[in-house]
Amino acid sequence: MVLNLSDEDILRMKCATLDDDRNEALKLIREFLKRLDYQKHSRMKSHLEG
Repeated sequence: MVLNLSDEDILRMKCATLDDDRNEALKLIREFLKRLDYQKHSRMKSHLEG
């Protein structure tokens, strides 16, 4: 599975690591996991669909 990152996402990650901001880093991880979950569930199709 691939998570596409925007320039803003990358900038936020850099800031969190440079500032050693653990709360921001955890917040980013949660956002990325939500995106991956959404992608995973949006691809799932019911076998009942034609």
